[in-house]
Amino acid sequence: MVMVSWLEVVAGAVQAVLREKEWRRAFLTTGIMEKQVLKAELEELRQQRAHLRQQIKVNRAQTKDANRRKKKLLKAARQLNVEDLKSLVALKAAD
Repeated sequence: MVMVSWLEVVAGAVQAVLREKEWRRAFLTTGIMEKQVLKAELEELRQQRAHLRQQIKVNRAQTKDANRRKKKLLKAARQLNVEDLKSLVALKAAD
């Protein structure tokens, strides 16, 4: 899966809202046939918005997971450094 940046996702969501507002304005000023076409477009916009919301949820979950893994790695690295220092001190004390 391709990772989409937060900025791209938010920009897409904002664009979807703006397109929906344009649709509503157009809907009020058109005839019946045009309204059917516009309804179909609105449904497509709603689906796009739902998809973008899902992407936001996925990105949040991926970010949380990455931060969790990073925290574990940093903790393990600190622990290794502490153990290395302890072993060096023990070697110096043995001399």
